[in-house]
Amino acid sequence: GWYNLAAVNAVGGNCDATIQALAQALTFDQNGQIRQTAAQDQRLDNCRQQPRFQALLVGHAEPAPAPFSTTR
Repeated sequence: GWYNLAAVNAVGGNCDATIQALAQALTFDQNGQIRQTAAQDQRLDNCRQQPRFQALLVGHAEPAPAPFSTTR
């Protein structure tokens, strides 16, 4: 799922992709379990210092940028 994709990207050091995938995972987090797991998951440590990552964990995330450009 989205959370595992976030973890794989974080281990690889791709924080932009991690944040996008984690943001998607959190859209399904109805009981706070995903956010709680992400706060403790060591696989996400490479991206933990990113302000956008931190914002996701406290629930004040800005919308993720589009993964592609729609300009010509």
